[in-house]
Order: sequence, then C-alpha cells, then structure tokens
Amino acid sequence: MDSKRESQIENYILNEDKLYQDWYTGFNQSKSEDNQYTVQVAVSIPSTDKVKELFDNWFNGNRNLLKDKICGEWGYCQKKEDFSQHEAQSIALLADFLTVILVIPVNSIATAIILRVGKYLDHLCECE
Repeated sequence: MDSKRESQIENYILNEDKLYQDWYTGFNQSKSEDNQYTVQVAVSIPSTDKVKELFDNWFNGNRNLLKDKICGEWGYCQKKEDFSQHEAQSIALLADFLTVILVIPVNSIATAIILRVGKYLDHLCECE
C-alpha cells in the first residue's frame, strides 16, 4: 500500500466529519451519457448525523449483498484478526474488494472505514 493511501485512511479515522462528507460525495455520483461517473455538486453537505442516517439506509439496502460477499466470499471473520494488527492495510484491501462488488459508485475507502470502525462488519458477519 502506498503512503498516500495509508495517510488518507489514517486521516479519515481521525476526522469523522471528513469521512462522512467524502462518503456522501462519493455516494452522490452519477453516470453520464459517456459512462463516466461525475460528482453531483451539492449546495451543501448534510450534517454528519444526517449522513450517518443515509449510510445506515444504504447499508440496510445492501445488507444481503454485503453479507454474501464480505462475510462469505471475502471471509471477513477469518481476516478480523488482521484488522486489529494491520488496520490500514486491511481497510485498503476491503476497499479494493468493495470496488469490485458494488454496482453503484461509492468512495470505497470511506465505506470500508465506516463499515469497520462503526462495527457494521462484526454485526453483519456475526463473528465469534
């Protein structure tokens, strides 16, 4: 993993508002006529609490896909110990996996961090 990506992960972990703002911005991308994704410029980004609600809704709407892919195919429970020892590297790997499995564009690093730090993965995968 390059130092730029590791620094981005560490900054997101330290700055929750920036993390959720960037997730929101990535979530609000749209596909143009030439199949390129562009960010829809919002007049203002909602509060962090509101974006958290939007994330919860996104998560619940994608729960089955995430459970099947992250818990099953990717094997989160088996990788959980790696997260505690190598958190930034593990988040980067999860972000790469999310980029492959998600059909809608999101900021995969922000999504991976929220899933991990917010304990979504532990509840989703029901690890022992």
